[in-house]
Amino acid sequence: MAYELNKAEPRLFSKFNAKNNSNTYNVTLAQAAEASSAAPLYFSPKEWEDKWNPGKNEVLIDGGVIANNPALYAYIHANEISNHDAVRMVSLGTGTKQVTPIDPQEMSVLSWVK
Repeated sequence: MAYELNKAEPRLFSKFNAKNNSNTYNVTLAQAAEASSAAPLYFSPKEWEDKWNPGKNEVLIDGGVIANNPALYAYIHANEISNHDAVRMVSLGTGTKQVTPIDPQEMSVLSWVK
């Protein structure tokens, strides 16, 4: 998932989209990975020539700015284009942290002043 800034539209890179709209979605795996990883403030946007408008560039950034759960959009996309009753997905996240409950008595200002 990436976001094209000039056209203000999302880009969900897939084989299906590349086959059905090759001018927009037919990119290399490296280009799709760079575009979908170009998180603002961390990496520069990915640019390449707009195949619909020669001489103009497309500017793509991380799709997380508009689609914070790309696995959900991938699931919806796969479900819509397949004829299967069920779609299986493996989503590797960044993990979770076990949260220790906080005792409200320990958080009072008076407990810190001793």
